[in-house]
Amino acid sequence: MLIRKKDTTQISKIVSGCHSDQGPVRRKNQDRVFCQSSDRKRRFFSCACVCDGIGSLADSEVSSQIITDGIALWYSGMLDMVNIMSTEDILEDLEATILELNEIVWEKRQNKEDIGCTMSLIMLLDSSYYIFHVGDSSIYCIRENLYRLTPEEVTVRVKDGVVKKYLANFVGKEQNLWLNKGSGDIVKNDIYMLGSDGFCEYTEYRDYDDNRRELSNSRRMEKLCVQLVENSIARGSTDNVTCALLYATD
Repeated sequence: MLIRKKDTTQISKIVSGCHSDQGPVRRKNQDRVFCQSSDRKRRFFSCACVCDGIGSLADSEVSSQIITDGIALWYSGMLDMVNIMSTEDILEDLEATILELNEIVWEKRQNKEDIGCTMSLIMLLDSSYYIFHVGDSSIYCIRENLYRLTPEEVTVRVKDGVVKKYLANFVGKEQNLWLNKGSGDIVKNDIYMLGSDGFCEYTEYRDYDDNRRELSNSRRMEKLCVQLVENSIARGSTDNVTCALLYATD
């Protein structure tokens, strides 16, 4: 779903925050998250990425770490380049980086490493957002409701008489990764939320609407992310629980 343009003229900053928790049942946290914004440059430039390790793959946190570390390194290097590169060149460089990281994970899988993960990434640049997505983690735009911006890349099969969902696409599944991409316009007071399925299945619109004042700076945002994760666990999530938030404000 693409969010159409309204008022972007009064946006003066992007506030970011994230949090991840092992949850009450899992033996380890296979999720990883990266989320950062820059107010040092002339252009709005923010990036967030959530990776959810595949539970049936014993060491899938390795692939989650590879992806988020790689995106963090890309973002850090791009900070000195963002003002001299075109949007098209930045997007091309980001996509190439994602494909290279996927190949690293794929090669490890060929060496019998039991890894693989989802990836939901959003980049905010100038007055637009850009999405790169693999798997069943999610990205939402929160405005007057929760609007999902990414598809759930799953297949449905019947096993032992029970209908179950299985990932149709994940990082490391194939050497040539298929990316689901999208874009749209940033609107003042929009919140962009990224979450693993252990988070998104238990989060609610009121969690954000009731706490918009907590989005005013990064310190408050970080505390809100912790609260949101705790809310999901209290509502019954038994998975790893991870979220990231980007808030376009004046």
